[in-house]
Amino acid sequence: MKFIEEREVKKECGKKGFMSSSLKHILKYISGVPEIDEVIKNNGLDYVFVVDIVERKNCFEVVFKGRKQFTYYAAIDRKSIKQIFLEDMQQVYKEKERSVAGRALLGGVLFGPAGAIVGGMTGVKNKKKKQIMPEMVLSIIYEDAQGIEQTMVLMFMYTFREKVSTFFRSLFPKKFKAV
Repeated sequence: MKFIEEREVKKECGKKGFMSSSLKHILKYISGVPEIDEVIKNNGLDYVFVVDIVERKNCFEVVFKGRKQFTYYAAIDRKSIKQIFLEDMQQVYKEKERSVAGRALLGGVLFGPAGAIVGGMTGVKNKKKKQIMPEMVLSIIYEDAQGIEQTMVLMFMYTFREKVSTFFRSLFPKKFKAV
C-alpha cells in the first residue's frame, strides 16, 4: 500500500460525492500493511491505529490514525479490491474444566467420606460457558500497485456489524461475504 499526502487524496481519488458513505472511528487495524506493521513494531504491541474508510469517486480513501500524531493516507482503487470477508465471532463457547480431585477433597474435609464421593461426582462433567465476543474481523483482499495480492485485516465492535455490512455490501455486492 502506497502512502500519499492528505492533499493528494483528492487528486488521486476524486471528490467525495454528495451521498458518499464512510466508516469513521469504527475500524481498528490488526495487520496486513507492512508500513503500519513496522510503526507498531517500533512503538510496542499495544499501539493502535483507527482506520477510516471514505468512499470517493474513483477509489477509497484509507486513513490510518495513530497516537503521537501518526496519520497515514492511502488510496485503494475500487477495481483492485478482490474480496471482502466479515467474520462473525459473536459467540464462542468456552469449556470450563471442573476439578474432580479438588471437589472430592473439599467434600471429604467438610462432610467426611460420603462428602468426598458426592464432591468428586460434581466435578465429573465439564460445563460449557457462553462468552460474548465484542469484536468482528474484516479482511479486505486487494491488489497493490505491483499486482501483488494483499490482505488488510481490521476489527470492530459487534454493535457496528450492520453498518459495516451495509457499507461493503452496497458497494461490493459480489465481492462481500459475511462468514
